[in-house]
Amino acid sequence: MKKHRYSATNIKQMDWAHLAEQTADQRLVLGVDVGKEDFFGVLLRSDLSVCATLKWQHPVQTRKLGEKAGVKKAEGRGQV
Repeated sequence: MKKHRYSATNIKQMDWAHLAEQTADQRLVLGVDVGKEDFFGVLLRSDLSVCATLKWQHPVQTRKLGEKAGVKKAEGRGQV
């Protein structure tokens, strides 16, 4: 079976400040395509429009993604 190729931005090169400006006061959803080490994700607005398509190495960069995306702990659950 042929693998699908994504056009994605590595989280190291992502302009997080610009994304935060574009999505101020909006709730975002992160959809993840899980591989052994190569992870891909898409950030979606509530109307299902795509904000960004991302890629990162798991587990090395997963914590950094959470920090950059602004994940906060609230009563034991992560919220974006």
